[in-house]
Amino acid sequence: MLGQGHLGSMLRGRELFLCHSGVNKPWVENLAERIEAVPYLDRNLGVVFDKWDFSKGKNVVLDIDEHIDDCRYIGLVVSKAMLESEWATMERTIAVWSDPSGRKGRVIPLLIENVDMPASLRIRNWIDFREPDQFEEAFIELINRLTDTPTRRGRGGLQLIQSIQAYAP
Repeated sequence: MLGQGHLGSMLRGRELFLCHSGVNKPWVENLAERIEAVPYLDRNLGVVFDKWDFSKGKNVVLDIDEHIDDCRYIGLVVSKAMLESEWATMERTIAVWSDPSGRKGRVIPLLIENVDMPASLRIRNWIDFREPDQFEEAFIELINRLTDTPTRRGRGGLQLIQSIQAYAP
């Protein structure tokens, strides 16, 4: 049975809030575009990306609170710049607060470079985007998580039913 928060976020159409540093914005925007091209249920997956979803003139902190609460998952795009960013640190803190033990699996670290992980993230399994030639495999892993699709067992376990090329922007 779906939890109330899970059902509400599905109805709003947003699976993932992307927490990142502005330094990584082009990489994050590419990822967001790719995710939103993936069909899910009767629509495409939904992403909250600040450039698209934070209205000019509105209170940014309230937008962050609202969007993090509304999304099923929070993707932390982990880089040195993200870990040093005051804004990203605030978003990360709010995200970890929503699932401090990691039992819900709501906070998904998306590792894009080698860093010393903070203790609050070390307890979580992350998706490894550090190697560009492994991007597609990491992307499939993320999509499987967002769609609650279990990873296939055995060789070639990270596969989607459709070709990954179908999700290219």
